[in-house]
Amino acid sequence: MDTQSKRIVVFTTNSWVSPLVSLRITGPAEQAGLNLIKGNDGEDISPEAVLRGDLVVIQRDFPRHWKSFEEICRLARANQKPIIYDLDDLLLDLPEEH
Repeated sequence: MDTQSKRIVVFTTNSWVSPLVSLRITGPAEQAGLNLIKGNDGEDISPEAVLRGDLVVIQRDFPRHWKSFEEICRLARANQKPIIYDLDDLLLDLPEEH
């Protein structure tokens, strides 16, 4: 499958026009010629959107929607869709005093 036809499904807790989403997801996807599928619109979450994409991107805070997050992961795994977890900080490498 060529890059032009790749579809990424994104789940985020941020506004789709926020700097975080624009700089880390929508801008790069547009530049790469990827098709973006919004997996949610605010609190309106569509786990079944996973089925329309080639890979799934979960942004930092989205797992707080735990039940939806679990369903998204289940659908992605069952359909062999890679999951990318986007962290904008080194949250896994914070010093003890932080």
